[in-house]
Amino acid sequence: MSRWLTRHSVSLILCILLLAPAQLPAPASGSAILHLPADFINGTGNDTLVEAEGLLLNRTTVPDDWMFQGCVFSPPTICSPAFGFDPARGAGYLVGRSRTTTSEPTDEAWKYDAGTDLWDRLNMVAMPASADGAGFYDDSAGRMIKLSSDASKTHMLTVDNGNWANLNPAASPSARTGYALAFDSSGRKAYLFGGSSGGTYPNDTWVYDAAANTWTNPSTSGAPPGRANATMAYDASNDAVLLFGGSVTSGGPKTLLGDT
Repeated sequence: MSRWLTRHSVSLILCILLLAPAQLPAPASGSAILHLPADFINGTGNDTLVEAEGLLLNRTTVPDDWMFQGCVFSPPTICSPAFGFDPARGAGYLVGRSRTTTSEPTDEAWKYDAGTDLWDRLNMVAMPASADGAGFYDDSAGRMIKLSSDASKTHMLTVDNGNWANLNPAASPSARTGYALAFDSSGRKAYLFGGSSGGTYPNDTWVYDAAANTWTNPSTSGAPPGRANATMAYDASNDAVLLFGGSVTSGGPKTLLGDT
């Protein structure tokens, strides 16, 4: 049985630190974040890339700073972006639908070459309308997996040919919005938690096996209280997922959560 554990920021187990780099990116919503396991940009240390409002930002560890990654040609602002890294290709893949108030949204698939610092728009057939939720990149198969915004559908984009397919797994998470999603690339498993459904906040955990194309709802103990819009990431060194924050609304103002 899998087990959820509460980790307190005042303990020695986990401490959340407020970092103070010399520069900060401009405020943005709906951004996508990508950590490079090895530095493909400047050879100094691990980098974290953030695609926000059509700009690419580089968060370096050496030095501890943000910098604008000055790409000549870059994607437009994208809604619900999925951003993943393929270490064998040294490339990041960004998929989603453009966000605009002046024209019809367009389906977007982009490849970022971290070695040359260049973006290239990929040829792609029309993205399914229901591929409008969170996603992850399965580097073992060279494909981007995108869920529907209510988590009930699972779609696949093969990045080499630009074709989409509805994977139609036998079971899927019950419909909910604002779910948290994290992917273990070595185990090829995605973890989904919580969300909001009809004014309720389920605290169930779902696991997607990318190799078998199956969703399962394993028994867990100690699950956190239900919430929407939490942040979740996979910790490879401890084979665990970390969940932070989120929000709930119950007959009044939104309550923001700060637990881990």
